Amino acid sequence: MIGEKAIIALSNMLTVVYVCAYLGMILYKKWARALLTTTALLGGLSIPLYGMSVQSGYEAMLGYFATLGDGMVIALSFFSELRLKFSKAG
Repeated sequence: MIGEKAIIALSNMLTVVYVCAYLGMILYKKWARALLTTTALLGGLSIPLYGMSVQSGYEAMLGYFATLGDGMVIALSFFSELRLKFSKAG
Protein backbone atom coordinates (compact mmCIF):
# COMPACT_ATOMS: atom_id res chain seq x y z
CA MET A 1 0.00 0.00 0.00
CA ILE A 2 1.11 3.55 -0.61
CA GLY A 3 2.23 5.61 2.39
CA GLU A 4 0.14 8.29 4.02
CA LYS A 5 2.38 11.15 2.85
CA ALA A 6 2.14 9.97 -0.77
CA ILE A 7 -1.67 9.83 -0.54
CA ILE A 8 -1.80 13.38 0.85
CA ALA A 9 0.53 14.60 -1.92
CA LEU A 10 -1.63 12.87 -4.57
CA SER A 11 -4.79 14.39 -3.13
CA ASN A 12 -3.25 17.88 -3.05
CA MET A 13 -1.96 17.50 -6.61
CA LEU A 14 -5.39 16.42 -7.89
CA THR A 15 -6.98 19.42 -6.17
CA VAL A 16 -4.55 21.84 -7.85
CA VAL A 17 -5.09 20.18 -11.25
CA TYR A 18 -8.90 20.38 -10.76
CA VAL A 19 -8.66 24.12 -10.10
CA CYS A 20 -6.48 24.62 -13.19
CA ALA A 21 -8.90 22.57 -15.29
CA TYR A 22 -11.91 24.58 -14.13
CA LEU A 23 -10.12 27.87 -14.75
CA GLY A 24 -9.39 26.66 -18.28
CA MET A 25 -13.03 25.64 -18.69
CA ILE A 26 -14.18 29.12 -17.68
CA LEU A 27 -11.87 30.56 -20.34
CA TYR A 28 -13.06 27.97 -22.94
CA LYS A 29 -9.59 26.44 -23.40
CA LYS A 30 -9.63 23.25 -25.44
CA TRP A 31 -6.99 21.56 -23.26
CA ALA A 32 -9.17 22.10 -20.18
CA ARG A 33 -11.81 19.62 -21.36
CA ALA A 34 -9.25 16.83 -21.67
CA LEU A 35 -7.62 17.81 -18.38
CA LEU A 36 -10.93 17.84 -16.49
CA THR A 37 -11.97 14.49 -17.97
CA THR A 38 -8.62 12.91 -17.11
CA THR A 39 -8.56 14.40 -13.63
CA ALA A 40 -12.10 13.20 -12.88
CA LEU A 41 -11.16 9.69 -13.97
CA LEU A 42 -7.88 9.67 -12.04
CA GLY A 43 -9.57 11.11 -8.98
CA GLY A 44 -12.18 8.38 -9.02
CA LEU A 45 -9.64 5.63 -9.61
CA SER A 46 -7.45 6.87 -6.75
CA ILE A 47 -10.24 6.65 -4.14
CA PRO A 48 -9.42 3.03 -3.15
CA LEU A 49 -5.86 4.14 -2.31
CA TYR A 50 -7.21 6.31 0.50
CA GLY A 51 -8.31 3.25 2.50
CA MET A 52 -11.30 3.03 4.80
CA SER A 53 -13.18 6.21 5.59
CA VAL A 54 -16.42 7.19 7.26
CA GLN A 55 -18.48 10.09 5.94
CA SER A 56 -21.48 11.83 7.32
CA GLY A 57 -24.60 11.87 5.21
CA TYR A 58 -23.96 15.49 4.27
CA GLU A 59 -20.41 14.76 3.09
CA ALA A 60 -21.63 11.85 1.00
CA MET A 61 -24.43 13.99 -0.48
CA LEU A 62 -22.05 16.82 -1.38
CA GLY A 63 -19.60 14.36 -2.95
CA TYR A 64 -22.40 12.83 -4.98
CA PHE A 65 -23.58 16.19 -6.29
CA ALA A 66 -19.99 17.27 -7.04
CA THR A 67 -19.54 14.11 -9.12
CA LEU A 68 -22.79 14.79 -10.98
CA GLY A 69 -21.66 18.38 -11.57
CA ASP A 70 -18.32 17.26 -13.00
CA GLY A 71 -20.10 14.88 -15.35
CA MET A 72 -22.56 17.55 -16.41
CA VAL A 73 -19.80 20.08 -17.15
CA ILE A 74 -17.83 17.51 -19.15
CA ALA A 75 -20.91 16.36 -21.08
CA LEU A 76 -22.00 19.92 -21.89
CA SER A 77 -18.53 20.84 -23.11
CA PHE A 78 -18.47 17.91 -25.54
CA PHE A 79 -22.11 17.42 -26.57
CA SER A 80 -23.87 20.79 -26.50
CA GLU A 81 -23.52 24.04 -28.40
CA LEU A 82 -20.69 24.99 -26.01
CA ARG A 83 -18.42 22.60 -27.92
CA LEU A 84 -18.28 25.26 -30.65
CA LYS A 85 -16.75 27.76 -28.22
CA PHE A 86 -14.08 25.20 -27.25
CA SER A 87 -13.28 24.38 -30.88
CA LYS A 88 -12.74 28.09 -31.66
CA ALA A 89 -10.58 28.66 -28.57
CA GLY A 90 -6.85 28.51 -29.12
